[in-house]
Amino acid sequence: FHLAGWRNKNLAGLAAATRLLRARGEAVPLTVIGGGPAGAVAECRRAIAAAPDIRLAGPIAPDALRRRLAGATGLVLASRRESFGLVLIEALLAGLPVIHPAGAAIAGLFPGAPFVIPVRTGDRAALAAAMRRLVDEEAELK
Repeated sequence: FHLAGWRNKNLAGLAAATRLLRARGEAVPLTVIGGGPAGAVAECRRAIAAAPDIRLAGPIAPDALRRRLAGATGLVLASRRESFGLVLIEALLAGLPVIHPAGAAIAGLFPGAPFVIPVRTGDRAALAAAMRRLVDEEAELK
């Protein structure tokens, strides 16, 4: 994502969820793909400073993104507001399960599908549980 929108994309919530998992001995690595102005990148680095399981990968080319998605466990989009979330469809087309904001983005398009996991924005414990589920049930969800 464009890192200038890190607050809306809920990077702080993702950081909190990864810290919860690490505290339970269930660390889940998370790679954030995207770029932005130097100031936004610096703000993101500060927001994840206490979350050692999050890595900022920077922007990547479309071909590299396809390869990255092919090797990923899943996609997490924990936005506070999301109109549709094209990246969710791209991830689904790549065969990835996705976590998305409940009631937004692709909500209602895949009722009952196990590979589409809605999480209420702001519920860091639920986000952590959903992230752990992506790892624990990767084969079943793909």
